[in-house]
This record gives sequence, structure tokens and C-alpha cells, in this order.
Amino acid sequence: MPADRLTAPDRRAGLGERQFVVVQFLLFFGGYAAVISWFRFVDVYHAHFADTGVLIFVHNMFRLLFIFYLFWIVQVAGAILLRLAGRLRPDRVGVLNYLAMTFFAGTGPWHVVMLAIGYAGLLNAGVMILLTAPMVALSFREFRIVAPGLRAALAQVEPDGKLFKALVVLVGVSWGTLLVVKGLYPGNGELYYEPYFSTYKAFVTHGSLQPHESWWVSIYAQGAGLFFLGMLLTDAMAPQLVTFCLLSVSGLVTCLFIRTLAPRTYWPLVGTSLFFAFFIYTPGWGEFRKLHEFNTSFVIAIVWLMVMAFVSVGQARRIWLCAAAATMTAAIIVSNYIGVFLGAVFGLLALAYVLRGERERALACFGLAGLGGVLVACTLAINYAVYGLFNGWDPSLVLLWRFADIEKVYRLGALPNVMFVYLRIVSDIAVGANIPWAGFLIRALRLEVLWPLFLGGLLIAVFSAYQRLAGRGILKRRIPDAALVLVAVLAVYVPLALFLGRSQSSFYRFSSFIVPVMIVAGIALWTMPLRDVAAQPFEWFGRPFGPIAALLLCAAMLIGKTRFDPDVLRLGAHALEYSAGIMSMDDAYAQRSVGGSVALSGGIYPGVRGAYAIVGPHMPMLSLNSEAFCLLPDCKLTTFALILIPGIEQLLWGTPDEGRALLQAAGLNYFLLSRQLGTARPLPLSDSPLFSPDNINRYLGIRWTDGTTALLTWSGPDTAPLDENWLADYRRLRRPLKGVDTRLRAMFVRLQATPHPWHPSDLPWR
Repeated sequence: MPADRLTAPDRRAGLGERQFVVVQFLLFFGGYAAVISWFRFVDVYHAHFADTGVLIFVHNMFRLLFIFYLFWIVQVAGAILLRLAGRLRPDRVGVLNYLAMTFFAGTGPWHVVMLAIGYAGLLNAGVMILLTAPMVALSFREFRIVAPGLRAALAQVEPDGKLFKALVVLVGVSWGTLLVVKGLYPGNGELYYEPYFSTYKAFVTHGSLQPHESWWVSIYAQGAGLFFLGMLLTDAMAPQLVTFCLLSVSGLVTCLFIRTLAPRTYWPLVGTSLFFAFFIYTPGWGEFRKLHEFNTSFVIAIVWLMVMAFVSVGQARRIWLCAAAATMTAAIIVSNYIGVFLGAVFGLLALAYVLRGERERALACFGLAGLGGVLVACTLAINYAVYGLFNGWDPSLVLLWRFADIEKVYRLGALPNVMFVYLRIVSDIAVGANIPWAGFLIRALRLEVLWPLFLGGLLIAVFSAYQRLAGRGILKRRIPDAALVLVAVLAVYVPLALFLGRSQSSFYRFSSFIVPVMIVAGIALWTMPLRDVAAQPFEWFGRPFGPIAALLLCAAMLIGKTRFDPDVLRLGAHALEYSAGIMSMDDAYAQRSVGGSVALSGGIYPGVRGAYAIVGPHMPMLSLNSEAFCLLPDCKLTTFALILIPGIEQLLWGTPDEGRALLQAAGLNYFLLSRQLGTARPLPLSDSPLFSPDNINRYLGIRWTDGTTALLTWSGPDTAPLDENWLADYRRLRRPLKGVDTRLRAMFVRLQATPHPWHPSDLPWR
């Protein structure tokens, strides 16, 4: 019986076989029920946050099991979608191709559904269980379909000596190290701790994507549907599991992509091991709880799906294009900037195919470019309807400012911070124009590590092209679809990096999607001679000299960049300790951020523990400092930059009594102040009349202190006054904003003299 028709036991089969299948289903579905039960009833994150031992080890095993089920939950949705597009048979496309294409196709429907559920206010664990339980049941069929094919595929693999086995082991070690360091270990950079984590928690706590008290990242994070799904089914550490699942499948895509370029060589294993190794240690980027690595997975998947579509015909091409469109939908819901990038790539490809006279391929590219444009417009329209802005902290805020709904931004309580961000972006654009373009482009393309792979391949490709030109006329040869697609990606990326990337400080983190593209492109250059039957002298580039030489040189670059960093060994040791249960979640979060600027703590600042013990979980605290993080369970420590309070200008520039009334009405009655850390940005509260050094002691007193950090609340019988030493340190910690706050206050005063509703032109920027 064909593998794709293994939907149920054959009616002619004996009772024993049918019972065996029932037992298999019960075990498969029972495993998912066990995962849900573990996280809901044992609840290690909340009940055993500071525990160590076997319990933490078992907890990590259940987290691994969740990754397994998440894959099938997403994959079965893609399989259903693609079967609607045509007859999809794993034995025809290949089992590994089938798993990769259906998984990424499934990300589209899931992100659409999660976005709709979020805005309907249904983000809760019950709804997530109702959605996923039927998908797990359906995925049992998928599991039975691919299992025989996987066994057959593995049986056909003939290890080509010790080198082949060593490379397989290297891929496994790279993948396993990435799992331990980034997938399981609860450590991230400080940029995740403050804006992103609090935003994810707020969405899940409120059960809705509507505006809440955390606004800064909300306009970007609303598309993180799989993050919310994971957090509601497991716990707050789910985002890194979701990202690891995506990166694992994109590693498979990278391997399959390279295999189409260089079959029967070592290059697929070399490229895959480089891909996984590249993300193991990435200070300042590559954080698995932020959305940038979604882009990494989606972009390489879309590029691969398009190449496979172009080398297919008929119904098969339609299925591959459907998978690409579904993946593109997910990518743009997560980040509309990727939609602009992909739209430009497909537009360029459409033009190239028109010039080559290949109408069908050109129409496919035009269709995907149009789909990208529609999806980008939809996401921008949602942002505008909900927040009054098309985007947040990026150059598009300045470019599209004339269309902003200032009145809505003001009613939400975000206008002062948005004004500050606008001025900051204008400053960043001016600074970015002076950044040397050559060094920036090398870094943006990750050539500081991958230059042996890319430049070595470029030299080989140029020499090969010269040989072809001299021998048969290279201009008469058709450029392969894979080469054309990769060239289009790089042709769009390079000007994007040079003209827009330099003006945005987060571009390097955002552009991590270029890593697998550069790996595949570099290998495509190395293997160009292998695709020419007349290039037998170049065969040694495929096996084994070329792959091993490129691998060793790139590995040397990676090691050279990290060997002097003391964080490397520390991170590896802590990750192993946590995975084995020797280290608790509490201890892991408290470790200093890897590659961060904060030397005092990681995700749990020591001073917040005492304050958290006083106020308890779910009670909001407003930090007067920057870099005071609290990832203790249900700790609601935030900064002024993240809160939404209508009338916030009264706190910034009104009387102290007006500021106090505003905060009390918003339920903000506790404030954290540390003598070690600077004041929070943007718009530090220390510049407001209520929190100025001259007034703070009149309205606030110390509820608790350890001598360095104090929990402040409204003065009363249970508080002590801030003494002169505290006030002296408080004055010292204030960091002047070089007149920005004064300028914003003057602008707001002039704006308030304008009758409502306000418009962008009413803001007196000059």
C-alpha cells in the first residue's frame, strides 16, 4: 500500500494489527496529554522555580517532548493545506522534502489563526488545547505516513567511510550544543529581558492583542502567534523552544537546498553543521526568544521552496508555490519588513524571468510579489487601526509620520514616548550616514566568519566561468534557477543594508536571516564546476578537499572570534548544569547576560528579590532605573518606556499631585530604586516633578531596602524617608538628556494649545 494512503489499518488486516495501531495512537496522543498535564499541574516554572535535581531534568525532557509535538502540530496543518492544492505524495517529493515543505506551509495557517484569536481576545490555555488536540490526533496519520519512508531513506544512506561518519557526528554535536545552549538554557541578552519578555507576558495575561500597559514592542510582537501558543501550553520559557523547533527544520532545509546543488558530496553536511554552529554563541543577536530568528527560518525556507517550485512542473509546481505562499504569509505576519524585502526579491525575479521569456515563472514571481504587497498593507493597516502608527521604533516612523493618527496615539498615552523615539530615529539616521559602508557590509553579510566559504567559492566560480567562456561560450548557457534566486536575494539585501541598515541600530540582529543564505550561496559558488560535465578537473572541490577546507577555515574564524571571551566556557558550563538539573531556573536567570553590558546581573537583579517578596506576584512595580530586570515568576517590574497611561504628560510635566493621582489611578503604587544603576530611558522619571530629587522625599518613602536597592511607595506610617545619602546618590545617577526632555516639554506645551483632534502637522518639530 502506498505510504500516502496509510490513513488507517487495512480492513483485511487481522484484529491484532488493528489493536496494535490503536495502541500506537494512544501512546502518541497520550504523550501530548502527558506534556500538557505536566506543565499545567506540576508547573515547575511557578512551583519549583528555585529547585534543582531530578525534577528539573525531567522538566527539560518534557520541554524536549513539547518541541516534538509542536513540529507535528504545525506540520499537519501544512499537509492539509497542500493536499488542497493537489495530490501530495511523500514518496514522489521525498520524505525529508515532504516534512520540511509541509512544516513551513503549516506556519502560515497557524499565524493567521493565532492573529485572529489574539484580536478576538481568546488567548487562553483552554482555547489552545482545543485547537491543538485535534491537530495532534490528525498528525498521527502523518507520523505513520513518513515513518516507513524515513526508515527506507536512512537504510539507503551508505556511509562513505570515516569522514562521512565524522561529519554526521559533527552535525549532531552542533545541533545538540545549540539545543542545550539556546533551546533549553534560560539565558538571553538584556534587550530581551526588558521590552520583549514583558510584552509577551502582557499579551498572554490579558488574553488579547489589544493595547495594554506594555506598548513599545507590542506593535512588533503581535505576530508572534507560535510564541503565545507555546507559552499558554507550557510556560514562559516556551519562546526559545519554538525558535529551536523552527531553526531545526530550517537546518534541514539548508541541508536539502545544498543537496540539490551538490548531490553525493560532503557539502550538505558541511553547510548544515556550519548553520547550527553559527547560532550557538551570538552575543547581542541570535536570541531565541526574540522574533528575528523567525526571519532566519522563513527566508531560507521560502528561497528553497521557490527553487524547488521552479525545477518542478505541473501540479507539483503548484504545490511548492502554495507552500512558499503560506510560509511568506507567516513571515509577513511576524515582520512586515521581511514582506518588503521578499516583495523586492520576487519583483526582481519576475523581471529576470520576463527578460528570459519564461512566462510561467515570471507570473509566479509576480503573484508572490503581489501577495507580499497585500500582506504588508494588511499588517500596516492593523497597526494603524490599533495603535495609530504603521510601525514603531524604526525609520518608517519618520517616513510615514505624516499619516499617523496622533489623536489615537495621545489617547493611548504613548505620545511623549513616540515623540522621543521620533527624535532618536532622526539622530540615528544622521549618525548612520557616517558609518563606513565597506566594514558595515562585511559585517552585515557575516563575512567576518564566512569569508573563507564565500570568497573562496567566488574565486573558484570566476575561474570556472572563465574556462566555460573560453571553451563553449558561457553566455549561451541558461543560468540555473537556484543561482538566479540567490543572486536576487543578495541583490536586494546589499542595497537594503547600505541605505537603510546603517541608520538602524538593530539591523544586525534583524538581518540574521542572511546567515543560511550566505552559507548556501557560498557552497553554490564552490560547486559551480561540479555542475559542468566538462569540469572534471574540479571534482576535487566536491569530495573531499573543498568541503573540509571551507569547514576548517570557517571553524577557525568562529573559534577565533570566541576563544578569548570568558563568557563562552561559562555559558557552556551553566547550560550543561541546567539541562542536567544541577542548576535551577532561578540560578540560570540570575547569571550575567552573555555579551551584555550589565555586569551586575542577568535576568534577575539581586535587589528585586526583596521587593518582590514584599509586593508579591502580579503586583506592578515601576523601576526608576535602567537594567533592573525581574524574571521571577509573575514579577511585574516595568519601566516608564513601556507603560501606556492616558494623560502621561501630567506625570512628566504636571504638578507632583497630578502625577501621583495619575499613577494611583493606574494601579502603580510601588517603585524600585537602586543606587548602582542609572535612570531608565527614554524620558527618565527623575526629570518629572514628582520624582525630582527635590520632591521625591515629600511623596515617597522606603517600604523595604537592602541598603543598595529600595522599594518605594507613597509616604505613610509603614515607610521611612529617603535620607541625604540616598538623595545624593539619586542626584548622581541622573543622566542628562542634553536638553531633549526640555525640548519635548516645550513641544508638548505648544501642541496642547492646538485644538483637538491633533494631526501630525500640529507637532512643532522645529
